Amino acid sequence: MKKENILSETLNNKIIKIIKLFDTHEQKMNKCLGLIDEIVGMKEIEKVQSRPLKLLKLYDFFKKVDKKKLREDFLNESNNIRKWCEKELEPQLKELKEIIEKGYIKCTECEGIGNIRKHSGYTWITEGKKEPTFIYEKCPTCDGQGKIFIPEEAKSYISYIIKISNITINNASKSLDSINKLIQKLSSQ
Repeated sequence: MKKENILSETLNNKIIKIIKLFDTHEQKMNKCLGLIDEIVGMKEIEKVQSRPLKLLKLYDFFKKVDKKKLREDFLNESNNIRKWCEKELEPQLKELKEIIEKGYIKCTECEGIGNIRKHSGYTWITEGKKEPTFIYEKCPTCDGQGKIFIPEEAKSYISYIIKISNITINNASKSLDSINKLIQKLSSQ
């Protein structure tokens, strides 16, 4: 397999995994933020970016709602999202960042050794028993280096993905904190 194909496949698989994790993150955020919609009686779930406008409408409805239950449910869901991010999403981003910082991935053809073992024949050990013999050749995929270096353009692209991912996680966390503060403030009234 060509080193470009190995590099593309490895990095693409990691990026696809992160994208799938963000889909799950979005579902979890919608579930958490949907608690407010459900309790308040709003039918339509809007995008996270438009939530601050909806929060202003909460005040009118808040006197009718079981404030303690709302607060507990929301805190549970927001804590679950944070724990999930720490356990699932952040380690994937960290792993991808480490690959970019190293600047290479391990060659999958030679398992990072730089040599490929090839069968060359058999050696007779005793009468009737033979043992395979092998020769080692320089891996053609990585030129015997055991690693495939990542081009600068790919590093820039992946660094951008990591940066955007971290911003998204931080913004989601800030949104959850803001909503929690609003719920606490309204609960005290």
